[in-house]
Amino acid sequence: MRHLFWLSDDQWSAIEPLLPRNNAFCRLKDFRRVATRYDKLARNFLSAVTLATLVAFWL
Repeated sequence: MRHLFWLSDDQWSAIEPLLPRNNAFCRLKDFRRVATRYDKLARNFLSAVTLATLVAFWL
C-alpha cells in the first residue's frame, strides 16, 4: 500500500498499524444487520457481530 504517494514516511508509519482494524470494520459494515443494528438486546447484537465476523474472515 505504499502507492499512497501523498503521504510522507512519518504519516505512513502512523497510519499503517490502523489499516487492519479499519479494514475489519469495513468488512463488518457489509452486513446489513450489523450496520443497522435491528436487535434490541446487546446480547443478540453481539451474536450477530460474531457471526458476521466469522463469515467475513472465514471466506
